Amino acid sequence: FGGNSVTDKSLGVFVSEVVDSPSVVFTSLSFAHIKIGSKAMEPLIRVATDKSLAELDITDCKLGKKNALALLEAVTASRGRTLTSLKIGSNGLDKAAIELLSSELSTSLSTLRYLDIAGAGVGKNQWEAFIAVIGTSHLVSLSLVDTGLTDKSLALLCAALSSNTHLRNLNLARNEKLGKGLGLTAMAALLAANASKLTNVILSACKLKDRNLEQLLPAIHTNITLMALQLDGNQFHDTVLADFLRAIDLSSNYNLALVDIRDNPGSDSAAVSELLPLAAHAECVVGH
Repeated sequence: FGGNSVTDKSLGVFVSEVVDSPSVVFTSLSFAHIKIGSKAMEPLIRVATDKSLAELDITDCKLGKKNALALLEAVTASRGRTLTSLKIGSNGLDKAAIELLSSELSTSLSTLRYLDIAGAGVGKNQWEAFIAVIGTSHLVSLSLVDTGLTDKSLALLCAALSSNTHLRNLNLARNEKLGKGLGLTAMAALLAANASKLTNVILSACKLKDRNLEQLLPAIHTNITLMALQLDGNQFHDTVLADFLRAIDLSSNYNLALVDIRDNPGSDSAAVSELLPLAAHAECVVGH
């Protein structure tokens, strides 16, 4: 139902007439980008705690801190559930919600494998504990888009992931505090040592500069796990992008199938265009 106009009353009727029907089993539901008010919270919670539900997408439903927390409390308290994917980003998650998620991920009973908390207000003093939990979790995909991640927190995350064999997809887009310290250096070291199982890393629209792409170059030389690297919407110029493409050419990582460097100042430069054939084993998305 994502993106449609669904009223609180309609959602309640849907739950009563369809979800609660003994002859109907839902394993995946999306209400993304539908504004859900307080009157619809009871039916939404009934949906979220249904034991047959495996995937729930309530991205950008304007839940607000109170309702988002109530939903998470119900989900984490529900036992016997099979929820493996929870997309709850852009709903005003606050510190209390992050604490609840940390507790959920730390238990061996957690079935969550895909988690999206884009826009969450992770407290400055919460990152260390939250990252420690991520490092030992069984998450396969994690979105931390626009969560205020800093270089210090990224370095902690990379250290935690060095012993994690589960996480494959990591989305760090729109974290504009990155790039001022050694966070990208830590990311490069993690990838260069092939210490994690990451296959898809997204660093889109982080306002990263040329020096930050230079920090990542060592990873390109030796990494063999990456399949996609998204660097679009940053501030990379032609010279450093050319060096980046040369590194891809020299790399032995033939798993790297997609490199997105669109919407950078040097993306559509002649220097970059001339070097694209060198990175023939990867589809390079360039231009604006």
